[in-house]
Amino acid sequence: MKHEKESNSDGKGLVYFIRHGLTQANLERKYIGSRCDPGITEDSKQLITERVRKGEVPDINSLWVSPMRRALETASLYFPHIDALILDDIKERDFGIWDGHSWEDLKDIKPYRRFIDTGGRVTPPEGETYEDYAKRLDSVLERIRKLICEEAGYFPLAIVGHGGPVLYWTSKLFKKGDEFHNYILPGAGCLAIEVTADLVITSVYDFYSKSRD
Repeated sequence: MKHEKESNSDGKGLVYFIRHGLTQANLERKYIGSRCDPGITEDSKQLITERVRKGEVPDINSLWVSPMRRALETASLYFPHIDALILDDIKERDFGIWDGHSWEDLKDIKPYRRFIDTGGRVTPPEGETYEDYAKRLDSVLERIRKLICEEAGYFPLAIVGHGGPVLYWTSKLFKKGDEFHNYILPGAGCLAIEVTADLVITSVYDFYSKSRD
C-alpha cells in the first residue's frame, strides 16, 4: 500500500487519531483503563504546548474526546478553541481490578496470563469483556463511515483518546504485515488516516514522525 500525505476530498474523511499525553502511571508501565483517571504529566503538557506554539497541530473541523481526564487535558491543550463532543465509546477498556497495576504485579495471576496469551480476549475480573469493548469501538468506525456519506464538511476530524483503541482501530483498518497494523502511538502522538465511505484507506501518516516531510 502506498501511504501518501493527502488532504480531505469528496467522498473521503481525514481522521486524526490522537493519543493523550503520558501520565505518571504510563511511565510506570501500569494498566490505565477507564477506572483510574490520572491527568497528564507536566512534561507532556509542555510538549503539547510547544507544538501548539510552533503551529504543529492538525487543522480540524470537528473534535471527539474521551471523557477521561488525560484525554480532556490533551484535547484542551491541542484544540483550546474547538468545542468537543465527549464520547464514552472512545474510552480505554475497563480493566477491572487490574486497573492501576503493572505487568510485574499481575504476571503470576493465571487469568492475567490467559489475558496476555489471547490478546485480551479474557475478561479482567470486574472488567469489560472484549466483545463489549470491540462493539463500541466498531460503532465509532461506523459513525465515521456514515458521516463521510452524509456530512463531508464534518472532516477533518480529530479523535483524542487512548492507545488501546488506536491499536484496535488500526488492526481493523490495516492488514497484518502493514507498518500501521496494531499501531502504537506515543504519548500525545497523532496518526492521520484518510478513508473512503467504505473505510478503504487512501492515505496515512504519523503526524509527528521524524521521517515526515
